[in-house]
Amino acid sequence: MDKACYLSDPCGSSSLSYWKTNHTLVPEGLRVVLEGSELKPDGAILLSSYFKLIFQSKRTPPEDPSVKTVSASDFPELAKQINASYKDQDIVIDMAQLLALRGRPISDPALWVMIRQEGKIVASGIAECDLEVGEGSIEWLQVLPEYQKKGYGRKILQALLHRLAAKADFVTVSGRMDENRTAERLYRSCGFEGNKIWDVYKVKSLQIEWE
Repeated sequence: MDKACYLSDPCGSSSLSYWKTNHTLVPEGLRVVLEGSELKPDGAILLSSYFKLIFQSKRTPPEDPSVKTVSASDFPELAKQINASYKDQDIVIDMAQLLALRGRPISDPALWVMIRQEGKIVASGIAECDLEVGEGSIEWLQVLPEYQKKGYGRKILQALLHRLAAKADFVTVSGRMDENRTAERLYRSCGFEGNKIWDVYKVKSLQIEWE
């Protein structure tokens, strides 16, 4: 995707960050379309919908002292914590995937954060920063089920925004829409804005491209 096109409307030009837009292949048989556009494929089946929001403020609250930077030695436990947080959503990550994430050119070790309680990781988050376009992106944010609704997710998100403030011009996030829109409400309460929704369709065509 052209840089100028993306920067003119980061939420409306792609469902993903700029870097991921240019480095991610859409699986065969799927098409991602901006809701309300005229590009909705005829006869396609809607599989899921995703919001995309943007944060553009340089004013962020101080980082909570309970938030710590993830070290390489924490990776095995981090993988377990992520999987336990998404155990009802069929989302699984392993050590190889974590190492691949850490090795991406937009990865920044300072943007891998966690909170420990009772000797274990209970909340964590991973953000990335694309210096080419000045975009930070929230990639992972999860809290163990038994620690949810206690403010840990907000502390992780605010810490990532605080750390990104000196690195990025803006921050984007994409997330799957659910019935309660829990994740979306958290991001909006922390200053994210936008109204763009991207729909994922199952189609029959073999040649698939991002819109």
